[in-house]
Amino acid sequence: MQVRESYQSSKGNTGYLSQLDHDDTEKQMLNKLTKQLNGEGWSWNNLNMLGWAIGSISGSMAEEQENRFLVMVLRDLLNLCEITKGKDNKAVIASNIMYVVGQYPKFLRAHWKFLKIVVNKLFEFMHESHPGVQDMACDTFLKIVQRCKRKFVIIQVGEHEPFVSELLTGLPTTVMDLELHQIHSFYESVGHIIQAEPDPLKRDKYLQRLMEIPNHKLAEIIGQAWLSVDYLKDQNVIRTVLSILQTNTSVASSLGTFFLTQISLIFLDVLNVYRMYSELISSSIAEGGPHALKTS
Repeated sequence: MQVRESYQSSKGNTGYLSQLDHDDTEKQMLNKLTKQLNGEGWSWNNLNMLGWAIGSISGSMAEEQENRFLVMVLRDLLNLCEITKGKDNKAVIASNIMYVVGQYPKFLRAHWKFLKIVVNKLFEFMHESHPGVQDMACDTFLKIVQRCKRKFVIIQVGEHEPFVSELLTGLPTTVMDLELHQIHSFYESVGHIIQAEPDPLKRDKYLQRLMEIPNHKLAEIIGQAWLSVDYLKDQNVIRTVLSILQTNTSVASSLGTFFLTQISLIFLDVLNVYRMYSELISSSIAEGGPHALKTS
């Protein structure tokens, strides 16, 4: 609690100091960022402090100045990520990019091209194996879509389709290196985006595309279980069933009542899986007594 209070206090003080002289604040921060690009005084600690400071002054400048400032900051941070060698170094830069963009949702809503660049960069970070990067990428993506979701369901200038359609096409590749809890977070994020679509037909189509992989896997499991109910005893199958249920729960949490079409589609299959597992448990108890539950 004390750490959080200290963080909030320091953040507030940095914002107040920025208001005393916006131009000097901008100049000092950009100069320090240039030094990071040039390798002068480069260190994780220096970059982390700079990234925190940049995020702390969100909302303290006039909109036009803040927009100009953030464009230069993001450009330099993205360039720094490209030219810096070493996975650990790149991971530190990535975490700063994600922190900074998470502090400026108003800017992202007003600048589609930067929003798209940032989101695609987050998708790249979702393949990064450095500890913590994938979690932060998923958390930042969720944070951004909660504040900018409407931008993903309209056709932007220069685009031929809403970004959500492009996102759904690339979804299998985007989540392929994520852990299960990260995949669930990603699905929750996309649920927020789909929830922002006002056209019911388009919304249902997007939902159908989003749930295509888990629905196909559930149908596959049901098919195998009809052939032999013992298939459901496999630990990998059990984990897959639980993950499918959690994926649906994650999407339902963000989509709300619009999830009805999906639950209507899978309800009987889920009921059948529940019945089959209930029968397996009853059978185990009948054969081995109550202690069978602890060993099966």
